[in-house]
Amino acid sequence: MSVTRTDQEISILCEVGAAPKDVEIDGPWRALYAGGPIPFGLTGVVAGLVDPLAAIACPVFVASTFDGDVLLIPSDRHADAVAALLRAGHAIDRQ
Repeated sequence: MSVTRTDQEISILCEVGAAPKDVEIDGPWRALYAGGPIPFGLTGVVAGLVDPLAAIACPVFVASTFDGDVLLIPSDRHADAVAALLRAGHAIDRQ
């Protein structure tokens, strides 16, 4: 679960059953976790993950944490996304 607040909105990433009532819900999504820890000085990590997905026109929503990045992929594009990431040289532990 992740809660992000800006001056314009509050975004809550959670399982559908945990969502507050009467809010706009988008999905369904599948999550891929790029585990870390990832050094703060390392650049291009998210780009390296998102670029292969952009190449296949796959939408992605990224949520970053201290230890890693979560890629949210539309459920119906999950298999395509996994294949694109594997072709790009990424290792995926669980699908």
